[in-house]
Amino acid sequence: MAETSFPLVGADLSDDAWAQTVGASGSGVLDDWGNPYAIVLNINDTVTVKPSTRGPARAVVNGFGHQLDVTKTLTVPAVTASTTYNIGLLYDPENATMPVLLTVLTAPQLAQLAPGRVFLPLHSIVRAAGQTLAAATLLTLLPALQPRLLSASKDAVLAASPLRFLKGTTIECTDVKRPYRAGGTLTSPTWEAGPTQGTWQGTRTAQNVGSGQRVAALTFSPTVVRDAGWMDMQAGAFKLDDGHYVISATMKLGAPGSDGRSFVEIAPANASADSLARAPLPDGEYIATVTWNGWVSASNPLAVWLFQQHASTANKPDVKLSVTRIA
Repeated sequence: MAETSFPLVGADLSDDAWAQTVGASGSGVLDDWGNPYAIVLNINDTVTVKPSTRGPARAVVNGFGHQLDVTKTLTVPAVTASTTYNIGLLYDPENATMPVLLTVLTAPQLAQLAPGRVFLPLHSIVRAAGQTLAAATLLTLLPALQPRLLSASKDAVLAASPLRFLKGTTIECTDVKRPYRAGGTLTSPTWEAGPTQGTWQGTRTAQNVGSGQRVAALTFSPTVVRDAGWMDMQAGAFKLDDGHYVISATMKLGAPGSDGRSFVEIAPANASADSLARAPLPDGEYIATVTWNGWVSASNPLAVWLFQQHASTANKPDVKLSVTRIA
């Protein structure tokens, strides 16, 4: 048959069809914050895989579920040549009573899996010839299914305990266009804010600058705001969420400057802090732009600073600010 579709009304769903429809969401551990499928290396050439500390360890492989509510011991014999043991969950369509089984496969066995079988690796042990199990290399993968959800309210998400969700669940908050991930530990769960890209641009016209004084440009009027929930402008100082930004500021005079040294700079709002970047305005020029690229901490508000050695009320500068978040 060249083309099929399923499920069909009133008809049973085959294992293959079930795996395609339900398994399309992926295979992985369902992390309930209780360290499911944790492994212990024993001294008698065996390993013990544990359930979750909060109940049975649970996983999905190719659309089929697996649970482990007691510890299970698996054998990993000593070897005469370097061997990799793969501990994981094997889906076998021919196993009618246990379609997903916790087992151990060597690298050659894994490479020769029969068609239709699917293996979800949890741990790997690399054991050298004559090496004790305690000295072998343990690599823990434990791939977890991490749902991605939507919410219209960041405040509602942050008010909910992350423990209500699978560990790693990400909720995209559409009101601030930012993802939050259920992270931390069982005893100290937290919502981890994800990076957001976006742009904020604004202008400040006819900024007063006293002669010989370094002053911060006052509040900017936004002209472009796109996914910029990370920007908080207050009286010229702008506070940004932790992240990596490209910040650009332009000072433009109404006429070419010919009255001594002038510059525009990006620096912390604290006037005594060191400048991040500065661009001079040479005599005979009327515009200068400074750009800075780097990591910004939310605890360190920034500002655009201006200086004119001989300011003129007839030639007050206009200022443009552009902030783009890149990570």
